Amino acid sequence: EPPGSKRMRTDEPELSNRQCKEIIKALMKHKFAHVFNNPVDTIALGLTDYFDKISHPMDFGTILSKVTGGAYTSGVEFCADVRLVFDNARTYNPPGSDVHLMATELEEDFDKRLRAQAAKAATALMAPPPATIAPVSSAPPPPLEPVAPSAQLGAAEEEPELPVPTLTNRQHSQLLRNLMRTEEAMTVFNVPVDPEKHGVPDYFSVILHPMDFGTVEKRVDANMYADTAAFVKDVRLVFSNAKTYNAPGTTVHGWAAKLEKMFETDLRAFAGPMGKSGSCAPSRQPSVACVPQLAAQASTFAPPEPLQENAKVVTSLCKPILLTLKGHHYSKTFAHPVDAKKYPTYRDFIEQPMDLKTVGKKLDRGEYHTLDQCHADIDLIWANCRTFNGENTWVTNHANALKRIADGKFEAARHKLLAGIMASPRPPGGKNKKGVGARPPVESSNEFGCVTPEMRHQLTVNAAKLEQAQLRSMMTVVKQCAPTAVIPTSAQSWEIDVDQLDIRSFIKIDTWVRRLLVNKLVAC
Repeated sequence: EPPGSKRMRTDEPELSNRQCKEIIKALMKHKFAHVFNNPVDTIALGLTDYFDKISHPMDFGTILSKVTGGAYTSGVEFCADVRLVFDNARTYNPPGSDVHLMATELEEDFDKRLRAQAAKAATALMAPPPATIAPVSSAPPPPLEPVAPSAQLGAAEEEPELPVPTLTNRQHSQLLRNLMRTEEAMTVFNVPVDPEKHGVPDYFSVILHPMDFGTVEKRVDANMYADTAAFVKDVRLVFSNAKTYNAPGTTVHGWAAKLEKMFETDLRAFAGPMGKSGSCAPSRQPSVACVPQLAAQASTFAPPEPLQENAKVVTSLCKPILLTLKGHHYSKTFAHPVDAKKYPTYRDFIEQPMDLKTVGKKLDRGEYHTLDQCHADIDLIWANCRTFNGENTWVTNHANALKRIADGKFEAARHKLLAGIMASPRPPGGKNKKGVGARPPVESSNEFGCVTPEMRHQLTVNAAKLEQAQLRSMMTVVKQCAPTAVIPTSAQSWEIDVDQLDIRSFIKIDTWVRRLLVNKLVAC
């Protein structure tokens, strides 16, 4: 064959477009791939005779673009272009040279991947019992399409045995966040499974409907679930997949069972007594329930919804963290957006770029309303770095070091936020004009501008300690402050929807309840 011509081999395995994309992306992450990822720059490298020797230039970046555009009609065409990269390198560079040796090693890696795909195709119809513990998420994540009500989702899984309550999208987010914060979820359930990375080539032969918490989170954020049943079905699918692929007694199977139990418990807590009776709970769950006949029932309430901090406070807490990261000697790589001209294939791997400068701009614009939102963007910087550069590279090691610093700073900020919210505000000087010690602040506004889950919970605990007459007096106070927060459930019982209380009203009611407990008062 003349130099630079394609090798069209008939023994190449048949590959799908997705398989071609997986293979070329894997090759582009190889330690020697930087030489082959982009077209040869003959001017910069001074290779004036390159096109005299190479009549058909080819590189991995061009191949990826062709795969993405659907230019290949068969796996044979794809393989021919990949082998052309290696042949060109060996044609122009003499045996024994670095590039010649790199090309040979990369082709060996390419052949191994082809053999793995061929073996996978040969066993595609088999479903052997899994011998490897594997993550249970999907790879790649399914496309974000509007999720229909559960009745329209098909019969891939059995319908849930217990009735599903009707929850708000915000409550979906809280349920999911409770799961994603666990160590088990962060280890295997939050991201899509990578069959190649985790050594489970038969994963998609066994699991026909992959799902992971990260995909569910994207759907929740985009408000794509038409009802709670559809959301619950996706979450339960994560557990079902884990227990299907991983045999009983394996670590991942046990983790899935543990998280499933946790999820079902939280779901029942959201549903409340109405959920147990078989009917759906209202879409908005009161945060505190007060029943005069039985004061202890005041402690039954839906799990708190996500903490919503004031954007100004979040900015004040996050900016010092950002400055600390920017001041670190490892931060230069992450300080600005990645240069697309310098790294033209970057966006092929990274869907949502992020950098410290962009985080700073978003802070200046007040776009972060919770610490978690800012923390997630900063975490995205390190995750993108690992995805593009791979593990055990110097730049990923730098990212991991900065991640440890950021995680510690955000944890400290959360403690600081909680301490600031729970502290009772004091008037300037501590005394009023008459020189008498200031009364507890019943109407001063909380500087954080929000009612936190911890505050709601403490009010519930305190209300449960009140006597029946005191509870009735409490209802009177609540009606004066926020009439819409009182929801009668019968002739002699009520519920308080704390979400209807602004911060000033909440503090007034909370202070009133605390005074009753401390001073043993019956009424205001």
